[in-house]
Amino acid sequence: MSGKQKNVPYRRFKEFENADDWEQRKLGEIGKTFSGIGFPENEQGGTEGIPFFKVSDMNNVGNEHEMNSANNYVSNNQLKRKKWKVINNVPGVIFAKVGAAIMLNRKRLVRVPFLIDNNTMEYAFDDSWDTYFGQTLFETINLPRYAQVGALPSYNGSDIETISIEVPNKNEQERIGSFFKRLDHLITLHQRKYDKLKKLKSAYLSEMFPAEGERKPKRRFAGFTDDWEQRKLGELYRIYSGQTPFRGDSTNFEHPTTAWIKTTDLNNTIITQNEENISDKAAKKMKILPVATILVAMYGGFNQIGRTGMLSYPSTINQAISALPPIKTVDPYFLITQLNSRVSEWKRLAASSRKDPNITKKDVADFRITYPSLSEQKIIGNFFNNLDHLITLHQQQLEKLKKLKQAYLNEMFV
Repeated sequence: MSGKQKNVPYRRFKEFENADDWEQRKLGEIGKTFSGIGFPENEQGGTEGIPFFKVSDMNNVGNEHEMNSANNYVSNNQLKRKKWKVINNVPGVIFAKVGAAIMLNRKRLVRVPFLIDNNTMEYAFDDSWDTYFGQTLFETINLPRYAQVGALPSYNGSDIETISIEVPNKNEQERIGSFFKRLDHLITLHQRKYDKLKKLKSAYLSEMFPAEGERKPKRRFAGFTDDWEQRKLGELYRIYSGQTPFRGDSTNFEHPTTAWIKTTDLNNTIITQNEENISDKAAKKMKILPVATILVAMYGGFNQIGRTGMLSYPSTINQAISALPPIKTVDPYFLITQLNSRVSEWKRLAASSRKDPNITKKDVADFRITYPSLSEQKIIGNFFNNLDHLITLHQQQLEKLKKLKQAYLNEMFV
């Protein structure tokens, strides 16, 4: 692959390093747009026939890159009765053409005859395109910038067809398309594995912790039969909250040696890094919390409320966090797993009766947990710790692949 030249990408496959420059074209010169039609609710729900794609179908599992399924299909009888014309101009890409969905900037490949509703548009490739090159090139186009401003953002065909792009010869297109097809396949595999593990964890949470009002879970490890006990956190823990050192005194943050956790550092699992540290001088005025302390965000934005973290090193905290230092009767990973499964309860409490949504240290103290013997807690905590570790590994690999793809998109297209 080569460096930057005139009208060629920064990175190029070796066999094309001396090939012609990429050619500037308008999308309308090498393809055509098609808009959708109205889809009355009483015509929806079919399971066989021609797929009738709606914008929401892009969310279907298996439709991450290409439209392989639809939530609605139409029969030949419907086509004749409604006089609907099937779009046979494929392959191409479909995308939202009206409303807030435009801003998601999603595009999907379509390779079979189809119908689309009137919130959707297709750009069909002509014979000069390699299909997967075309699909990938569309990922580099920020379509929302071409939307017409109004009550609802929208496109018409000419808005899309007048977009200027750069394309190489078809041989080079095929090489690039094949490369990104393999990369997308790998990303999809990791995404599905990650999603599957998240669903598996959710299923285990619902079965391995008692339902509301119950004292035993549906699923237990062998050898455990006793009822679980219910207690308020304040009956078990001495709860602490922290503070923010005065930022007007620079010595509070000069030569920082002590970790200082904020709500934005909470990651719903074991904390291994934080954004800011404070000086010894500032830390002397605060409580340094030990390893395995469980942290709960009380405020700092509605999305932060109820977020948790578990310290893997001694640290101080800010005033928006409640801290539950380790005790002998509760396994910390068991506790953080249970708290993470009940975040919606914190948010309902925060939103229910206060002008500024938040929870208080008293709310944390009054929060009831249900727990078994310590030996059972440790087995459950270890089980979810291992599962969370596996989920994190897949998430990290997925993020790494997505970043790699974005880097290649930036370097392999003009």
